[in-house]
Amino acid sequence: MIFAAASAGQLPPAGEATVGGVRLPRGRLITADPAFARTEPRASSVLWLAAQAPGKGIVSRLFDRAPKPDYSALAAVFPRTGLWPLLCDSLRGDSERPAVGERELDPACSSPPAAHDAAKVIADRWAEAMPSPDETDDEFLATLEPFGTRFPGLASAAAGPDNEGAVERTARETNGRLGLVAVARPADAVAAIGWSGPVNHYEDVGLLAAVLRSWEDRFGAVVVGIGFDTLTLAVQRPVRDRLTAEALAAEHLAMCSDNIFQGAGGIREYARTLLQAARWDFWWD
Repeated sequence: MIFAAASAGQLPPAGEATVGGVRLPRGRLITADPAFARTEPRASSVLWLAAQAPGKGIVSRLFDRAPKPDYSALAAVFPRTGLWPLLCDSLRGDSERPAVGERELDPACSSPPAAHDAAKVIADRWAEAMPSPDETDDEFLATLEPFGTRFPGLASAAAGPDNEGAVERTARETNGRLGLVAVARPADAVAAIGWSGPVNHYEDVGLLAAVLRSWEDRFGAVVVGIGFDTLTLAVQRPVRDRLTAEALAAEHLAMCSDNIFQGAGGIREYARTLLQAARWDFWWD
């Protein structure tokens, strides 16, 4: 399914509300805290977030793992509402500190995703992930096989049909409170809220959003879950062949090198996890 709206919608008010015929739980509006912004913050709210859990510890953790209120229904009406649902994780054991709280966001730091060419962004990020020639050894080169230090180019788009159950299944398996972001396409959500997850690697999350747009187009991959430094995507058109998986693994390395260098250990190993995978998880150290 292609998730796209004609334009970004309007966030619902705090308290109880209905969006596109879907009744929401009680929620509040999130605005970036100027004391924690790296730039002059925007005054307007950037996110609607479901009310916090009633307490801390085990009660909060159980709340965050409870059935998500009509996530699939909200995703289905997104083309009409322009409000994309996110499942927003919290600090472990403390639901009063969500990953998308006032002190975690800086939307003014994000450039417009449409201003960037995804292929160039990925190639540039790949180049930045490579050490200088005098620091490149055989062990490092082995992690890049079957490629070398030169970016191999974008992976081919996966063929349809879309697995429309991927979004619902990923949402069911993802922890977090419901959030809504006003965007015209799911990929833009990270830029719209000024998410700071990859800040140790790059501050402008508009670059990431541009790449997420490309993954939406080529693989039907949409953002479902978001944490302090984690991102979960549902993949409606998974990769089905080794060559495409390896090229896509190179793209993932470019945008989130920790997935490979601190995870799978090499592109070939990581590519195997992408074959037929209807879910992608990213983590930035």
